Amino acid sequence: DYAFYSDDYLESIVIPASLEEIGKSAFNSCQELTEVVFEEDSSLTVIHSSAFNYTSLREFYIPESVAKIGSDAFSATDIRYIFIPANVLNCDGAFTDMENARSIEVSPENPNYWSNSSGIVFSKDKSVLHFFPGDSSMTEYTVPAGTKHIAYAAFSGTNLKKLL
Repeated sequence: DYAFYSDDYLESIVIPASLEEIGKSAFNSCQELTEVVFEEDSSLTVIHSSAFNYTSLREFYIPESVAKIGSDAFSATDIRYIFIPANVLNCDGAFTDMENARSIEVSPENPNYWSNSSGIVFSKDKSVLHFFPGDSSMTEYTVPAGTKHIAYAAFSGTNLKKLL
């Protein structure tokens, strides 16, 4: 936990294939951090809460081995696009306050999450809206029928003026 918290000089990091978890706030507030690369055959299974928030990351590749991403793991980053692999079973609240996000795409094989063509993320049964992209050109959005719950900070950092 807090391994590189607020490091003012860290710009790039290579995560070794043997690493299984990235601790809580490990790179939180490393504002110069723009690149994270994972070695092939990554063993990473968990990215803990706030691990990369307040960094300057613009893109992030989540290894197929990851099963859990903690809350606010990527909040307040410059990430434009993220792909959630099939093995990610829990990432509730991980993508909050991402003003520059254009899209989050979910693997069609993911058993818990689904994303539409606009990069909006729902639970697989579409009863929970988890994420709305901050960089969307939409200023008005109608919550689909059947949506029963809007997750924590699902609309934070968006340009929405009207929610129906």
